[in-house]
Amino acid sequence: MRRARIPAAVVLVLSVTGAITSVATASADATDLYVDNKSASCSDSAPTAGGQGTPFCTIGAATDAVRPGQTVHIAGGDYNEPIALTRSGTPTAPITFVGTPYTEDPAGRGTVLGEYGGLSNVVALTGVHDIVVRHLFGRSGREAVLVTDSSRVSLDDLVVYSSGWDSTVDTGYPSARITGASSDVTLSRNDISASHAGGVQVDAGVRHAVLTTNYLSSNSGVGVRITDAPDAVVTGNTVQASCGPLVELAGASTGATIENNVLDGDENGRPSWGGCASTGHEDLSVSAGSTAGTKADYNLVTTLTRTPYSWAGRTYTTVAQFQQASGQGAHDLSASRADLLRPDSPAVDSADATAPGTLTTDGRGRPRADNPLVADTGTGVGYYDRGAVEAQDPLAVSLSVPSAPPAGQPLTAVINGRVDSPWSPATATLDFGDGSAPVGPVTFPARHDYAPGTYTVTLTATDGLGLTKTTSSRVTVAAPGPVRPALALSPYNTGGQEVLADGTATVSPWPVATRSFDFGDGTAPVVGSATTARHSYAKPGTYTVTHTVTDDHGRSASITYPVSVATPIAGRWTTGQPATVAFYRNGALTPLTTNAPTGQGERIYLGQAGDTPVAGDWDGTGHDQAGIYRPGSSTFGLRHQDGSVTAVPMGDPGDVPVPGRWDGNGHAQLAVYRPSTGAFIVRHDDGSFSSAVFGDAGDLPVVGDWDGVGHTQLGIYRPAEGLKGLGVFALRHDDGSVSTAGFGAPGDLPIVGDWSGTGRTTYGVYRPSEARFLLSRAYTGQSDIDFVYPNV
Repeated sequence: MRRARIPAAVVLVLSVTGAITSVATASADATDLYVDNKSASCSDSAPTAGGQGTPFCTIGAATDAVRPGQTVHIAGGDYNEPIALTRSGTPTAPITFVGTPYTEDPAGRGTVLGEYGGLSNVVALTGVHDIVVRHLFGRSGREAVLVTDSSRVSLDDLVVYSSGWDSTVDTGYPSARITGASSDVTLSRNDISASHAGGVQVDAGVRHAVLTTNYLSSNSGVGVRITDAPDAVVTGNTVQASCGPLVELAGASTGATIENNVLDGDENGRPSWGGCASTGHEDLSVSAGSTAGTKADYNLVTTLTRTPYSWAGRTYTTVAQFQQASGQGAHDLSASRADLLRPDSPAVDSADATAPGTLTTDGRGRPRADNPLVADTGTGVGYYDRGAVEAQDPLAVSLSVPSAPPAGQPLTAVINGRVDSPWSPATATLDFGDGSAPVGPVTFPARHDYAPGTYTVTLTATDGLGLTKTTSSRVTVAAPGPVRPALALSPYNTGGQEVLADGTATVSPWPVATRSFDFGDGTAPVVGSATTARHSYAKPGTYTVTHTVTDDHGRSASITYPVSVATPIAGRWTTGQPATVAFYRNGALTPLTTNAPTGQGERIYLGQAGDTPVAGDWDGTGHDQAGIYRPGSSTFGLRHQDGSVTAVPMGDPGDVPVPGRWDGNGHAQLAVYRPSTGAFIVRHDDGSFSSAVFGDAGDLPVVGDWDGVGHTQLGIYRPAEGLKGLGVFALRHDDGSVSTAGFGAPGDLPIVGDWSGTGRTTYGVYRPSEARFLLSRAYTGQSDIDFVYPNV
């Protein structure tokens, strides 16, 4: 499911809580009904069907059963059926349908109707009255919301995306339509975007339609069109980037109120995603037949190339012209889009709080707030904001505590924090979580002596307006522990023969006095205080690098790690073909066309000496593209099918890149392995991160689709030791089990790929001393692949 991406400064969050005060609520003793098509106990026919323990399986069963005063709760999930209601409530006992906001759904989707395009309508209300519908996500081929011959209807916090594409009529369908002999229909705090033929349409004969605090964006067609529908109210909406007028009164739509709206057309009069046939439309258009009794004021238009106003058939290019000629818009403002994003945006504290349809909460369900840094220029209380979003007190607190005490002070934690309170001075207290008295007012950094243990540190700030924010973090304090040297190795220069040894991640409770890097080829170790050392090898091969750390108390510890002076990599370079191996040297990647010592593919130039090669299907093309990971800046460079390169920072010094199809959605996501902690860290498409720890120190990370299920699982390779020892692959599967396989000899490096083209990753090794690849086809019954890479 795709949700609209809304700029934070001028838009709605998709979850809205709180009731709309103009709608009567059900009586307290009404029995609620429940719908949950994921519940194993759901039933449409059982005697107890519709109860919380035995919910209905379908929305249709609930619409057949619901009575005035009842609320139907629809659990999160996908429902390929509409709310098609012909039964009514009463003014004191409305019928209410409430979905689950995605923020309250454990699956993170919320209640979704028609996501896969199978519905004509999401909500269809015909000949009904006293109905409330809230908290739904939907899309449909025709009108997602269709209200016909109905009255006293409230539609609140609906997310309508990419609807109205049905081509049975040339003009398409708007996302929301109020038609017939309807009256007193309210659309509030809804997000309507990417419509194929307009956002909201109010047809002839409708009376007193109320559109308040909605966000409408990127709609192909008019944002809001009201035709021959008197007494309409369009208040407090944010309308952006629509084709045609953003708000239009056509025909004889007299007695309307158009106030407190932010009308933000883009530079070309069309959505940012394109799709408009023409340009140059107005932000606000009112026909000559609609001017009688109509009030337009307190609106904000953006200063873009489209015409802001059309009034009674004449257009006006500035607010001043419109005010002088029409007598309307006395408090209208114009601003650039950049102005809207500022904390002192002209939309802030400048609305008419007495305008019909104005809500006491904004599109996020948050209360109205007075920004003390901005003059109150509005009417009424003076500080309501224009548009669908109310600027809130930006008091924010953050806290950073060490995961372990800093070197030299093993029992003292240094705690950093920050309090940002632009609207009013704030005071902060810090509770160290160990039973000692909180400190306040606190200044950072704060130092505190702990006994060994784990504690929750809490920072609380209260500003002069009475708003309080709290944040907590855990700190673990241990008695002085051993020196734990770290070692990360990466190719540094031409031909893969120069490496950089990095011991930055070393952990020591006392300051490090000296470091020694022995590169294992008989040359003298590099000794000093530097955390890194560069070394050039005379010939290809596998070497054991030893990093020895000595602290200022005379304690020493060492860590070893193998290094290969060549950098092998595998990838599925051609769609439908098995994975083949390649070598990366000095910014050039040369893949083989087959896993045999002949047939080198086209050389790909990317990156520079010292980069680490990576491969992944960044573009979702069915085959891998090349990329690099630059250890010095912890940045991925992803080469796309069209030859362009995208840079994405991720990770810390010493991390190892392990991209893969972690989300299982047809393309690769970025990930790194952190040798110092054994953690795999994945960056998902939605911007979140997840991590998992697997293996022990000295293990090498490997990732692949071991199960052949279309997404990546993690694993490690434990290098072989001794003359007869085998390396061990440990591969973790989706069910949590771990399979192991002995493969390779001392000095071998792991390499994995789909060597047979079956969709399932298998393992293999590269033997640097012989430039030899040994690739297992364990799951296919085919012979293993054994060949020497040409021209190593």
